[in-house]
Amino acid sequence: MLRKVSLLAASMLVALSCLPGHSQDSPSPSLGDLARQAQAEKDKNRASAAKVMTNDNMPSSSGHASLGLGDSGSSNSSFNVSFPDRAWAIQIAAVGFKAEADEIKPDGRKYFLATNVLNGVTISVTLERGGQNATAEECHASTSRRAQQAASAKWADVATRDVGPFAVVEYTIAEVKGVKLNQRNVFGCLAKGDVYADLHISKASFVPSDEGLLMAYLESARAVDKPADGAKRSGPTSMDLFRKGSFYYAQQDYKNAIGPYQSALDLEKSDPRLGQTFWRVLIDNLAIAYGITGDLKNSKEVITYGMSKDPTYPLFYYNMACAYAESNDIDNTMANLKRAFQYKQNVISGEAMPNPRTDDSFQRFMQSKRFLDLLDSL
Repeated sequence: MLRKVSLLAASMLVALSCLPGHSQDSPSPSLGDLARQAQAEKDKNRASAAKVMTNDNMPSSSGHASLGLGDSGSSNSSFNVSFPDRAWAIQIAAVGFKAEADEIKPDGRKYFLATNVLNGVTISVTLERGGQNATAEECHASTSRRAQQAASAKWADVATRDVGPFAVVEYTIAEVKGVKLNQRNVFGCLAKGDVYADLHISKASFVPSDEGLLMAYLESARAVDKPADGAKRSGPTSMDLFRKGSFYYAQQDYKNAIGPYQSALDLEKSDPRLGQTFWRVLIDNLAIAYGITGDLKNSKEVITYGMSKDPTYPLFYYNMACAYAESNDIDNTMANLKRAFQYKQNVISGEAMPNPRTDDSFQRFMQSKRFLDLLDSL
């Protein structure tokens, strides 16, 4: 079964000591590169652009191994930012980040700043009391004002949209005072109670394949209830388990990756926390781990579950086609391959569809005229 390697995935799982974060200028191999070497004959068609959940490389690989930076026992997998007198916090998945600031400003605002030196991403959160009930309408108005300011400054790729509970504006600053920067900025505003939460995710030397990484961080952000005083956490979160599975996955230890990945998926079924991009990588990597270890039954079951929740994500269908090809089932292979390319526009930002002509899973069908006709039509 073809192993998927995407920059986004590769970055998140990299261990700090041995798996470098993705960098456009770095000669070091990405997680995706390392994974492809391990299964070269299966991965040669999947050369990935640099995505994983990258940047931790939180992002970087079609196999999505790197979604979480740091080794399996390092630092927390998320940060919680809150006012001491509020029962909730803004939580962000931020493996591999170092807190640079966590303070109450003289004007009463809460400010948090963290950086990831491996993938170059910076995340800040500002909490500000509104004096009355905070509203989503004001968040959208604030987002519109920011977009207008960015357009007036002639910054590139200005866009507004909603992502989960956040009103979002994005833009790219190409240079400052003649110095090339190419900094991508993503701002999110959330209203809760009487508080406005302002989230800023940025990355200099931005390339299009980094977009999935930034979106994965944004999708992970949410308002969560803080534990009651003295209460202890009940156990690892789905992000903790995802990171642990990715630690093994990055080392091509697919057998040991299955346990924590499956536990993460079980938690997600009852208490979703990961966000769309991380969740897709979890499904992909777990299905691939099952497939590589010869368990096609469970691989298909995981992919089928993914399809039931996210029916237009093309790589679920592509991986299912690979699984059927391994069983020499040309009819189901063709049906799923056709569906995969029908939804090709829905790949995670920074990812590309693999080339089935060079995928070892399909070589057994390359003498079939109807299979070749299908490839010609994709």
